[in-house]
Amino acid sequence: MAISDIQKQYIVGLTVGLFNGAPGANFLREFSNLIEGGMSFEELADFLVATPQFQQDILKGNVTVAHQTEVLLKNFGLTPGNTDPASADAQAEKFITDSFNAGRDIGDIVIEAGLYLLGNPAPEFADTANLFKNKILVAEIYSRENSDDNVTDLQAILAGVTAAGPATDADAVAYLESIGIGGNPGETFAFTVNQDNLIGTVGNDTFIAAAAQDGTGNLINTLQSVDTVDGGAGIDTLKFTDVDGSTVTPVMSNVEIVEARFTSSGAIDLSNADGVTEVRVLGSTSYGEVSGVGTAGKFVIGNDKAGNEVDFYGGTATALDITFNGYGNTNPDDETQGAVWFNDNAVESATVNLNNSNVELHFHNEENLKSMSVNATGTNIFDTVDEGDEFIETLTVTGAGSVDFDDNDWEALKTLTADTATGNLTNIHVGAAAVSVTLGSGNDEITYDAAPAATAVVNLGAGDDKLVLTAAPAAGVTLTGGDGKDTISLTSAIAADIGLLSEEELAKITGFEVLSISDALTGGDPYDVSNLAGVTDFVAEDGVVTGETATVKVASNSTVTLAGNLGTNNGALVVDVKDAATTDATANVVLNSSGSGSIGVDLTANDVETLNLTASSTATNGSSYNVTLTDDALVALNIGGDQIVNFASDADMAKLATINASGNTAGVNIDVSAATATAAAITVTGSAGDDTILGSGNADTISGGAGNDTITGGAKADTLAGGEGNDIFAYTALADSTLVNLDVISDFKANTFGNGTNGAVNETGAAADATKWTGDVIDLSVVNTGGFDKIDVSVQANSSDAQTFLQNLGQATTDTIGAALDSSTGRVLIDVDSNGTADMVIQLTGVTTIDEAAFIINIPV
Repeated sequence: MAISDIQKQYIVGLTVGLFNGAPGANFLREFSNLIEGGMSFEELADFLVATPQFQQDILKGNVTVAHQTEVLLKNFGLTPGNTDPASADAQAEKFITDSFNAGRDIGDIVIEAGLYLLGNPAPEFADTANLFKNKILVAEIYSRENSDDNVTDLQAILAGVTAAGPATDADAVAYLESIGIGGNPGETFAFTVNQDNLIGTVGNDTFIAAAAQDGTGNLINTLQSVDTVDGGAGIDTLKFTDVDGSTVTPVMSNVEIVEARFTSSGAIDLSNADGVTEVRVLGSTSYGEVSGVGTAGKFVIGNDKAGNEVDFYGGTATALDITFNGYGNTNPDDETQGAVWFNDNAVESATVNLNNSNVELHFHNEENLKSMSVNATGTNIFDTVDEGDEFIETLTVTGAGSVDFDDNDWEALKTLTADTATGNLTNIHVGAAAVSVTLGSGNDEITYDAAPAATAVVNLGAGDDKLVLTAAPAAGVTLTGGDGKDTISLTSAIAADIGLLSEEELAKITGFEVLSISDALTGGDPYDVSNLAGVTDFVAEDGVVTGETATVKVASNSTVTLAGNLGTNNGALVVDVKDAATTDATANVVLNSSGSGSIGVDLTANDVETLNLTASSTATNGSSYNVTLTDDALVALNIGGDQIVNFASDADMAKLATINASGNTAGVNIDVSAATATAAAITVTGSAGDDTILGSGNADTISGGAGNDTITGGAKADTLAGGEGNDIFAYTALADSTLVNLDVISDFKANTFGNGTNGAVNETGAAADATKWTGDVIDLSVVNTGGFDKIDVSVQANSSDAQTFLQNLGQATTDTIGAALDSSTGRVLIDVDSNGTADMVIQLTGVTTIDEAAFIINIPV
């Protein structure tokens, strides 16, 4: 018997998912025999996870959920810490983390993930699925005839595989041939601690220079300067591990690929090596140096999240192909940038392949380097230093991966072409020489550090892109935002200069929807988005200068964002909506401070009926906004975002009818007590956080929403609802709720945790520790002017009996608040001054029982 092709695919896929490597012929045969013998794939997965190779080489010391999640993400070409919840990175991280927390085994998680990628995954997982399938393809073809028992070597087989390929059998064979493995398998030779003279065959031979022990048990290199190697025909590979920090200069001929792993700051000198075309540095744990690289033009650096530095010297190739695969760490929580140097070489052009890497690439003394191509998969940070960005004139970027160019200064760059790139390209900096810029379909960001020339043509392509100008462009420049919501960022002075351009010149600046001002706004002439055709929204990146009032002119339903440190630049902002005086107008205002703490916001929205206010923050500890709003026409205020908002209406807001904070998650403090008797009835809806809401002297409708809210309805007959959480319904005057002006609390769920032992109910009311409450409470502490410290609560069958209870209590005591619930109507009658008559009546809809724990009498909360 034999296993099926599908079973074989699953075995290889399981190996790729767990080890990020090929199984090789020997292991594939062993695993196949286990499946053929009746072992399930779940059992095989558990078997593999328990092996020393997985525990020591893959998990290493990673024992926490977070670290093991990171290991599995890396195996699938994904990066932890992505803050975009819709990204493949974030979705996969959540799935793996949740699975671990649910007690699932690593093997089960990898099996489910692999089957998902081999099925019909969501579009955002297209690159991940293609990478996984391509790795399986290459691993399967490799494992037909080739074997290795070293995990690092088996991982190296897949080091150059990307989402783009190899994707066909032919491409996979060609790829394996290119790394010295293919249809011409040779033999494996091992170096010893003695002098070696190794001669290869006509096949693709592998020469292993692993570490060994000397006579005293110390690890030493087996590759020594006295060794000689002749690879013979075929594409031959030397695999060298440095453990003693020495420099070795072996004599080699006909060895095309040199693969080094440095663990002790060692070096290999290839000046006596003839025929080397490719150099790899994989899985290093310390600094490494490769000198005398000669005509070698292909370099692969990877499997090193610590980003240990690698230096290359003595190259004569004019064109380099450099691949970084899992080099450095892009995880925001553990970001590590590796450094790779090419020194004193003869490079004129370079192709850089990035796959989930964070690299600082140095080209030292490479004045002839004029052209670079970057192909990206996964998430990457890429910085070029020295002549790497000083002399390059042509840059091409391709691939589906994202690249943060780390504020590279491409001062000599003339042409940037990235029209086929689909990942996000950010932190790109160019100078005045850049006259041709074409970006792709990602959300890209590019900055001109000097004025764009009149002949410059910039097209940001699709996606939500941003163009930053630090100097006014020359008249005649062509700037195109393209599809998506694109931003042009200017200083106030540059914006004024652009406003002076002719109509014909302004017509060449198109496709932008957002005007962003990078310096703090000032008073004087208004900032008018209509100066640029198509612009609707406005961003103040650094707030408003303190003590000044800035005016922004926009159309109805536009968005104005106030950003920067709003605690420092806290001047007033006026949002002037076009035609607002004659038509119903809507304005959207976003607060997004980089400063933390309590921040005052002085905002005027002239003649705006609907204001949508979103509170966000880039500060580590968040921001709390105290909003002072001037808008006599305001009818509806909607509050969203994830930061606290404090807002009090003023007496001139006579039309204000609705405040809705249901889109806010942090909590709001709303005060509409300034409303006059002739003002509109107000409906207030709280947030998902803990809110404090103070009603007006009119009949209000107030709903707290989720969270533990404090609601004060005020005078007149109010309709109140606490929503989820343990809410406080506070009363500050006896007249706030009476038979004539009856408050209705529609969802009162009475607290039952009192101040007695283990929460027993007693005459002192609700527990002083609000965290122990089991429901809502009515706060009488303000109206309890007698300072009584006792309350007696009774449930009666009707109103008459409830009044009788209060009368009897008033005759029996002079220092006890009385509360009697009429269970037939849900009305609770309250005698605050202990005189036997009801001072207040509150309707508790649906409530048929209540006790002392449902009241605060004089205990501060």
